[in-house]
This record gives sequence, C-alpha cells and structure tokens, in this order.
Amino acid sequence: MSLKRKVDLTPIWDKAPLKRRVKTNVVVIKPAISYKKSFSMYKRLVWRLTELNSCHIIDIDKRSFRQYDIDHKISIYYGFKNNILPWCIAHISNLRMLDNKSNLIKSTNVFIDDDNKWIID
Repeated sequence: MSLKRKVDLTPIWDKAPLKRRVKTNVVVIKPAISYKKSFSMYKRLVWRLTELNSCHIIDIDKRSFRQYDIDHKISIYYGFKNNILPWCIAHISNLRMLDNKSNLIKSTNVFIDDDNKWIID
C-alpha cells in the first residue's frame, strides 16, 4: 500500500496571505507572511546562492569593502517582483564585479546582455 501526500511546491514568497475563516462562532486566524518578510527571505536565499557561485566570477579577487562589489545584472528586487527563481538571479551569467559607487547608482535597475537574457525570456 502506498501513501500519497499532496505537496505544495509554491514558493513561500509567492503565496497570498491567508484570510480569516469563521467556523460556528470560532474565529480561526492563520498567520500570513508579510510582503517585507517574504522579500527578505528571497533576498537571503539569492545571496546564499550567489556566494556559492562567487568563486566563478571574473576578477573576484578585487572584491573589497569599499572598492568592488558583486553586482546582480538583473536585480534581486526585479527577480522578486517578477517571480524569477532565486537560483536564476544568483546564476553566474547574472553576476559581475562592479565598483561600489556604480553598484549603488545602479540600485534596482536591470542590465540585460546576451549572457543573462535567458533569465527574463
């Protein structure tokens, strides 16, 4: 006899907040994950995956606190808003080294080239 269980594979940041259900004079409130918390979970996961791929980035040895930084060509925020999987945003084709000032100016803007075009297609 095999036991089959339904598994929900929807990412936690993609789920809508649950609403109140009333059952015969008993109010059941299920906790919902806030938008802010779900974005921080997404961002944390992307950065963990990015650190795993960082050894493959060209000029990674230039990385320092105030000079060069890892840049996501397609920003983490854009990936979250458009439901792009975290490992696509953390993929090596979406990473580059950029000086700190330029990275701060770029902010949440998106830089698309031939290497990372597949992510948004």
